[in-house]
Amino acid sequence: MWVRILLVITTTVAAVVKEVSIENYPWQVSIEKNGVHTCGGTMLRSLVLMTAEHCVYGVQKESLQVRAGTSTREKGGELRGVKTIFEHPDYNPVTFENDVAILELDSAFDSTRPVDLLHSDNSVADDAVGLVIGWGISSAEDGGRSSPNLKMVELPKVSEEKCAEVYPNFNATTMICFGGNGGGDSCLSDSGGPILVWRMRNILEQVGIVSHAFGCGEVGKPGVYTRVTAFQDFISESSWKPYL
Repeated sequence: MWVRILLVITTTVAAVVKEVSIENYPWQVSIEKNGVHTCGGTMLRSLVLMTAEHCVYGVQKESLQVRAGTSTREKGGELRGVKTIFEHPDYNPVTFENDVAILELDSAFDSTRPVDLLHSDNSVADDAVGLVIGWGISSAEDGGRSSPNLKMVELPKVSEEKCAEVYPNFNATTMICFGGNGGGDSCLSDSGGPILVWRMRNILEQVGIVSHAFGCGEVGKPGVYTRVTAFQDFISESSWKPYL
């Protein structure tokens, strides 16, 4: 099983995959380890961002920096160090249960704004389409080289029943699935980034965090995302600690 790290896009879904500007997704950030992009994340407050726990599990904060305000991977924008890592105490590295973490920066960004979080799972329709944003390969034919530019892919929501058939450890309370139709997908180094859905008033809200899957872009094998509504208490408590 792979943790999700790069955006994999096959030529069959070119119409729904495109380069996007960070100006349209100002909450999106890149987490770099020793200067190399490894995961995505989303800003919650001026000093705080959310990512996947597996992105920081066993990692020293001194090796991390966060880049914001640029559509280009590992170039431009603003860089900040990580002051504190708030890890979920019940994270399971085998099942990816509770795959969520909060990072406190050493100083605030000037170019970001907070992401809107989904607060009601009942509003995610069965036919909902999620938007995954990240830096990854642009074609299955380009040798696995990462795109220098931020990209977006649209993925259909998958029922809890179908997801449980693929993943024995799937927990519908804390996880949600998208994709598995053989088209574009999240993959290596998209981990920690968002999957978002359109809500009323044309607002994008984050419903999940890129977590794990069997392969990338394979038919019948959707991606599993941490369900953010299941961790409202942890997210709220951790994201306010730097301000107390």
